[in-house]
Amino acid sequence: MSRTPLLIALVALALAVLSVGAAGQAPPVVVEDSSPSITDEQPSRVADVPNTTNYLFPNDDAERQAYVRADVDVGSAVAASATRLEGEHRAVTLERRLASQPDTDGQRAVVEQAVSDAEAERSRLDTAHESLYRAYSDGSLSRQQFLRGLVRLEVQATQHRALVGALQTTAETELGSSLPPLLDTRLASLQTGVVTLPSPLSDRIRAAAVGTGDPLVVYTQGAGDALVLATVDGQTFRRQATLLGEHQPDAPDQFETGDQQAIVQVVDRTTDLYPWAYSNDQQFSRRVESAGPSTSIYRIQADHPQGSLSSYLSGSTTNAFHEVQTLDPTEVPVYRTVQNETDTLNLTVTTTTVTGPMRVQLSSPDGGSQNGTVLIDGQPVGTTGSDGILWTVRPTGTFELTAVDETGTEVTLAPTRFVRPS
Repeated sequence: MSRTPLLIALVALALAVLSVGAAGQAPPVVVEDSSPSITDEQPSRVADVPNTTNYLFPNDDAERQAYVRADVDVGSAVAASATRLEGEHRAVTLERRLASQPDTDGQRAVVEQAVSDAEAERSRLDTAHESLYRAYSDGSLSRQQFLRGLVRLEVQATQHRALVGALQTTAETELGSSLPPLLDTRLASLQTGVVTLPSPLSDRIRAAAVGTGDPLVVYTQGAGDALVLATVDGQTFRRQATLLGEHQPDAPDQFETGDQQAIVQVVDRTTDLYPWAYSNDQQFSRRVESAGPSTSIYRIQADHPQGSLSSYLSGSTTNAFHEVQTLDPTEVPVYRTVQNETDTLNLTVTTTTVTGPMRVQLSSPDGGSQNGTVLIDGQPVGTTGSDGILWTVRPTGTFELTAVDETGTEVTLAPTRFVRPS
């Protein structure tokens, strides 16, 4: 039996028409923003924004937010290599044990034990992820300790996904129709846990830490069992949000109740959560599907002119709990542009959504580009480079932004709360 995710609906719409500084610095500018805010009465935990995709966001204020540089870490690289070798060894061992069994009953017993082991491993990884999120949120871990822990878990999760895939392939090859239905369902369900969902930004951070990808600065936000990661990677903005509490795997699937079919309710809920991405008057490609048999997870996908959205809804809460967005930062609507200047520097900051892309430009009074280091709340987030421009991630709440040129001259935008005016 094929174990590819069960597609239960396809929605593909293509409709036509669619501060401290050098002498002479002006006082820091106090900025007010007209960008959307998250309201307390929004139980979906999805922020409502105009003319772009809504995004998954903790309702609670961030307990902690910071910027951390993901770069080569020898310890992470060694651990990743060891974990990979262990995973390969386990896959080979499984194949050998199956091949050595004298009959089908023996093979079924081997597969059943391997499934039980994989279920225990998935449970351990789920618990480890929640513990890591909470430890980061409450300040128990430093930024670098958190990043190393995230890389370690992503490496383990990657090997878990690979082992589950190998287990499925081997079980189907060796047992085929002899695989008991209950065991077949358990095997399929291994592919639909939180730990098996795509987490491309976590994987990108892992690549930077083990030396197979370029370094990058990552915005991190923790709030209890919720984690938001975001970065501008080259010319691409990437954002990944996970709210573990919004998925209860053992709870009933609420989409299965009521008079309407489950998929109809999922599509309706998707339109409520992401109206811009799923409205019928947009020429976008969209898809809604079940993540697999015997699961209450539903995947939605939308490709649009600004980028792409992948979100996972839980039938236990009917809410999104895991979301991945990829955007062209130059295409995201601008909510506010603010400036400050000294006798020798002009600083211009263009903001979009909270935890969305933010453009920083440093120039001389005559318009020439200036290379400088950019700091947000004292944390370095990058340099403007030869073109004088840096794309970074806008934090939530109040923050101070400072640019320092190569001579040490500073220009600052004062701390401010970016809120929608009443």
